Amino acid sequence: MEALKIVGTAQRKKKDSPLEMISKRRTQEQVVALSGAIGCGLSEVAVRIEDSFKKYGYIVKRLKASDLILEAITSLVDKSQLDAGKFITSDWKNELERIRSLQDMGDYLRDKFGLDIVSQLIIKKISSDRQAAITEEEAERGEAHKESRRVAWILDSLKHPEEVRLLRAVYDRMFSLFGVLCSFEVKKYNIMNQIGLDEQEAMKLLRRDESEDVAHGQKLIKTLQFGDFFLRSSQYETERQIRSLERFVKILLGDNAVTPTHGEYAMYLAQSAAYRSGCMSRQVGAAVMNEQGGIVATGFNDVPQAGGGLYTEDSDKDARCFVFGSNMCRNDLKKSQIREKIREFSSTIGFIMTEEKVAEMFEHVGLNDLTEYCRAVHAEMDAITSVLCG
Repeated sequence: MEALKIVGTAQRKKKDSPLEMISKRRTQEQVVALSGAIGCGLSEVAVRIEDSFKKYGYIVKRLKASDLILEAITSLVDKSQLDAGKFITSDWKNELERIRSLQDMGDYLRDKFGLDIVSQLIIKKISSDRQAAITEEEAERGEAHKESRRVAWILDSLKHPEEVRLLRAVYDRMFSLFGVLCSFEVKKYNIMNQIGLDEQEAMKLLRRDESEDVAHGQKLIKTLQFGDFFLRSSQYETERQIRSLERFVKILLGDNAVTPTHGEYAMYLAQSAAYRSGCMSRQVGAAVMNEQGGIVATGFNDVPQAGGGLYTEDSDKDARCFVFGSNMCRNDLKKSQIREKIREFSSTIGFIMTEEKVAEMFEHVGLNDLTEYCRAVHAEMDAITSVLCG
């Protein structure tokens, strides 16, 4: 009887191993998000990225954040969850009115549904597209995410850091953020000519696009800090842009023939040096290279120790901030104390300010960016000192 059981078991259909199951869920999809200011030519860059992916047999699909925002607002109006007169959703008089209206809509959605609402809408769209592409036979075989799915998503564009965080958490190595840069004067010139604004209106629009005072507003400058790849947009350097974009796509697709430039290697070393930092606020690294790309010195931000150098894990007596038991950076702790003093002083003169109001004031006037009370030296200073004292 036991022998029969064994034979019967051997004849059953072999199940996939855990590794085989994971392999079936792998995909060659890529999610590339753009982030850049109005007037930087994002649409032109998106077209060039699309062309680069198509050379590798990819199906390219674009999602515009403005379309998703408008669709979400329209849905709320249709469901009577939003006053139809709150936003202008059609029949815009001009391009300026359209942009401002969409900015207001984005702010409303972030305030009501979360700072990452745009990414939530993007994820929903991508998920729906995936499901629509799966046949019944593929679903039964567990091939919902098969390797042959060569789709590149181009997202135009992200304006808030929380949008980046969510997409990176969901798509991990499939996701990359592409920063498109150009000077303020170029952006202003393009807006004035393309939209027909005077200089004052153009500057006001750009300032709002870069960073709004409210937490749920656009935070373009902070969003760009999460970029994986940057391109300076210029109508006079089209060929250089195309070469850079094609190289970027090759890197994403794992082409081992693409090797780092001197600058990229220097940034790799700087990132590596940053891991030596124990700063509770941020970890920053720096690298000094010669013209041939050779390493001269590296440095990182941290507290200097007596006798030279910075405190590290190998120091006999570690006096970095975290050693003293505080769960907050010394600089942040000092700013927190200042906020509390402002709140207390306001009450003594009959002007009551809540903690939230004080925090809003700090953000508005730029006090949150203070680094005056930090004990750490800059990474660049450490690297230069290493060269001079080496």
